[in-house]
Amino acid sequence: YQRRDMGSFLALALFGITGYVSYGGNTCAVITMSLQEGGTKTAVSVMLFIASLVIIPQQIFPFAEVIDRRFLGLTKLPTYFQLNANFSRICATIFCGIVAYFVPYYGLLSAISGAIGCSVLGFIVPGLLERKRRMRQNPVLRWWEHVLIFSFVGFGFFIMILCTVMSVYKIINVVDLDYVATCF
Repeated sequence: YQRRDMGSFLALALFGITGYVSYGGNTCAVITMSLQEGGTKTAVSVMLFIASLVIIPQQIFPFAEVIDRRFLGLTKLPTYFQLNANFSRICATIFCGIVAYFVPYYGLLSAISGAIGCSVLGFIVPGLLERKRRMRQNPVLRWWEHVLIFSFVGFGFFIMILCTVMSVYKIINVVDLDYVATCF
């Protein structure tokens, strides 16, 4: 499990570093904005679209599990051929796509939810769960364990506040000032 995660991290880091080395400080967060028109841009766009079709259902899995339990009454993980659960997942994916298409500035709005959600789920909650786990094993933590855990949680709060402020700033620039940038 950890080897796979480390491999994914290294692949993504290598991809990001390669983009930065290739394009320098003008690298856009959305890689297709950095590419010139032509076959490469089309190929990368198609691959990103296919990756999105695979990734979005994974990201909405917790949401789909809540639907399964609350509305469909399922208590076990559904199989691939169980129509009602898979239908709810397909509907949720289509709904997300429709919202992304019709809501103006959806990318900017999703940056705020990403800033809040990713920092909470990536730093704050794991840090607090790790503290809880360690407290169960040994009720008296050493000073460096407190520093480590609260540094991790504090970093999560810092990232959440910083990214939220930056996202709101971009929304203000784009919506109120009609600022159009080549990269978002």
